[in-house]
Amino acid sequence: LYLNLLDWYDEPQIKVAHYLKKQNIKTNIYDLKNIQASSRSTTNHYKSAINFDKKNNLSYALYHYKMHLDYDDINLNQKQDIELLILHIFSSIGLNRLVDRIYNQLIKLDAFKSSPYLAFIKGVNYFNIKNFSKAQIYFEESINAKNSLFFDEALNYLLVIFFKNKDYNKGLDLISYYKKDFASEKMSRFHFSIVFLIFKYNK
Repeated sequence: LYLNLLDWYDEPQIKVAHYLKKQNIKTNIYDLKNIQASSRSTTNHYKSAINFDKKNNLSYALYHYKMHLDYDDINLNQKQDIELLILHIFSSIGLNRLVDRIYNQLIKLDAFKSSPYLAFIKGVNYFNIKNFSKAQIYFEESINAKNSLFFDEALNYLLVIFFKNKDYNKGLDLISYYKKDFASEKMSRFHFSIVFLIFKYNK
């Protein structure tokens, strides 16, 4: 399914249902026999995508995000959000060339030019190829969106970069500055308090 999705991502919408059937995706799970370009599936694809994403079941998360994007009745802003959620998954599993290609298309559009999420995704791509200085620039740009789905992840990437560069004071300052933004989340608060101690010990 994972490999099929890489091809499917670039398939025209009107060919998606046919393509998936051809790839023998199980119809008893996804009711694909009812999916046509002009029809709607009874599956709540967005809810399913979020649930699979939280479980790191990325292939099925991608499937449901793409079905939600192509077949559900959503507005332009929602479509843009789903595009970024899909691109986030591709960046997190190291599909750098694909992400770069889509990034270069999206960044030309006004809706994405100042997107913190797109900046975060570009940061992940630079991190994947160990270009940490450029990754840092994009991660720092992205953390302006404090209530985002990727905020904690962006902080973690920055902390890894600071630790690798032995910039322990930067790591301590980063956690101290944003402490109030994750104080309400018990797991995040615990996680960053441990990281804070690690940086302090190595200082």
